[in-house]
Amino acid sequence: MDTLLSIVMAVIAGLVFLALALWLYTSNKKNRKIKDALFQLGMGYKRFNTDGVNQTPQEIDFKNRKKELTFKKFNYGFSTLDFYKKQQAIEELFGVEIVDFERVNQFKVIGRKADFKSPVTKEPKERTDVLIGFDGIKKHSFDENRSAFIFAPSGTGKTHFLKNGPIKQLKKMGAKIHIITSKKSDFENAYSYHNPKDLEHFKQILKDTEEERLQWEEIGFRNKKHIVFVFDEVQEANDDKEITSVIKSWVRVGRSQNIWVILASQSGTVASLRNIEVNLIPIKIAVRYTESVAFAETIFTPELAFKSHHIKQPMGYGYIKTSSYVGGKVRFYYEP
Repeated sequence: MDTLLSIVMAVIAGLVFLALALWLYTSNKKNRKIKDALFQLGMGYKRFNTDGVNQTPQEIDFKNRKKELTFKKFNYGFSTLDFYKKQQAIEELFGVEIVDFERVNQFKVIGRKADFKSPVTKEPKERTDVLIGFDGIKKHSFDENRSAFIFAPSGTGKTHFLKNGPIKQLKKMGAKIHIITSKKSDFENAYSYHNPKDLEHFKQILKDTEEERLQWEEIGFRNKKHIVFVFDEVQEANDDKEITSVIKSWVRVGRSQNIWVILASQSGTVASLRNIEVNLIPIKIAVRYTESVAFAETIFTPELAFKSHHIKQPMGYGYIKTSSYVGGKVRFYYEP
């Protein structure tokens, strides 16, 4: 009997060991698949990585339905404290949970969010990618300055993202929000570029805010309520100096005055946004909701910001690849 019991216990122990080994093997294989695929995307996981220019992105299978944001720490000039400030700022502004981050020498930030509903089906999608890129050339205080430039081609969910991402989260934080757009029905209590009365009223708010903030300079802004200005379809205001001058001013100094500026556009080129210095905005986001894959290429120089293209090729993972620190080239890929 003792011998039989010993055999049974040995078999059970063997099965447990095999199960554990299989689990470790599967996990390692999945992680290896992810890392190999990211290497193919130029993410630098292998020791002797090349620039990845001629490499083809591989498909990566993620089944995690949690809200998820993966950080790739940009290892140029930022202290650990600065990095955690950025992490906290993004968690607060976009309502995501930081679940993982790794220190990488070349790369910036990768993000994915899975709880938005499709604007077409109204049903939750299994995966929707949100990529957030930091300029990295200039140091900003991300815990104070949350100005952002959001790029999304027509029909890819920019409005839906704005309403269910930054605007929703900012309302929870108690911020006062003013929105101007080309399609007033898309937002509650919004102003229209094309309605003369709306435009005049909105410009008056801008002027009043400027004057109010100037009066507060002597006593400080620390306890003043945050004011957020959302310029949807900001290209509509490109030739309006009354608006563009305010945008440029607040992008530069708004963080010290508790003013946040969120710009959203279907166009990502400086040629079309020539009067709006989007290259000064530290947080840049691209959004994709359709089955088309959006591809955006960013060059952080004063001359160029976003170049956008559409391609009909499924990608396995969204990523940001930086080829150099100053004037770095950044690419965004999205999966359907």
